[in-house]
Amino acid sequence: MRLLRQLATKRKIWAVFSDFLALSALAISNAVDLRQFDEREAQYMEIVGRYNKSEIKLFAELFAHLTLELDEHAEQPRDVLGEIFHELMLK
Repeated sequence: MRLLRQLATKRKIWAVFSDFLALSALAISNAVDLRQFDEREAQYMEIVGRYNKSEIKLFAELFAHLTLELDEHAEQPRDVLGEIFHELMLK
């Protein structure tokens, strides 16, 4: 939550959360499916182009936190992103 809010100082929190979801999905897709790599990479670069270097590092840190959280609860899965969505009151 702290990192998302930190990224939202210049933007709406909804835009930051949406960009985080898109960047995460694009990165995962490109790691496992090379058929549409170039199109997804172009979309990824378009999104990160909206942020400066320090903000991009925060997205990477967010992704690491999400990965660790999902891994920690692998045996009892929970909707981590849904919890964040509700906690931030995104509607």
